[in-house]
Amino acid sequence: MHRSATTLVAEILAKAPEASGIRRTASHMGEGQFLQRTYPVGGHYGGVTKWALDPRSHLTEADVSPTTTVELWNSWKPFWDTSREVLIEKTPLNISKFRYLNAAFPDAHFVAVVRHPISQALAVQKWAPTSRMRLGSKFDLLVRNWLAAHKRLEADLHYLPNMTVITYEELILAPVPTVGKLASALALSLDPAAAGAVDNTVLQQYQARWEGARPVGGGMAPTGRLRRIEHGLRPLVNPIALRAAHRSVDRHYAEEIDRYGYSSEDLTLAMKTPNVLRAF
Repeated sequence: MHRSATTLVAEILAKAPEASGIRRTASHMGEGQFLQRTYPVGGHYGGVTKWALDPRSHLTEADVSPTTTVELWNSWKPFWDTSREVLIEKTPLNISKFRYLNAAFPDAHFVAVVRHPISQALAVQKWAPTSRMRLGSKFDLLVRNWLAAHKRLEADLHYLPNMTVITYEELILAPVPTVGKLASALALSLDPAAAGAVDNTVLQQYQARWEGARPVGGGMAPTGRLRRIEHGLRPLVNPIALRAAHRSVDRHYAEEIDRYGYSSEDLTLAMKTPNVLRAF
């Protein structure tokens, strides 16, 4: 998903001497989706906050045409160093296109980076299409978008022979062994120091924001001016709206969130329970 360290992971992989990534100057954040016209980009499905809720965003081998492989190759080839053995394409929406891309490139290996659904929702909240959503209204929509994407991923994993799943949290908390895991899975010469610049305070920053949204006093939230919460992340947040979102997430989505190995209260840990994605 967006804001789940896909850029960081792509940069770590691209530092391998045998690898080449798409140059970030070529497109927004180096995303391959913006360099091709073979499949629709995320904005076609409603944008960052709700794209996965559109069933059309899920592409599989049934959507691959006889020209798909050539079209994608010709679109991305100019932005790679094709003298390298491994070529890397990164787009957050690939989480819904792994089967499609696997059919187009059968020798590909896929990497999914899974981030806590509430942290991911808080991170993309500032990109919501309306000011009310950016202030905390309809926060449920962002969580539902995460759940929709990961339910598809869960189902698609069984069709993908070459798949590695890591979590954002393990990358932040244990970057060296996580880079080692990627190096082993992908047979790449990765330098553990490539993850040395990871900011491990970000988990606590989002935890502080979510704890600040916890309902208090029977669910009544303090009134007053809009305020900025948490150093460094900074969208304006309406405390009342975010507290209502906290109650709604606890009531409607806590069980589903737990099923994916996360807690609706603790945003700093991953895989605390048996996880449906963990075996892959």
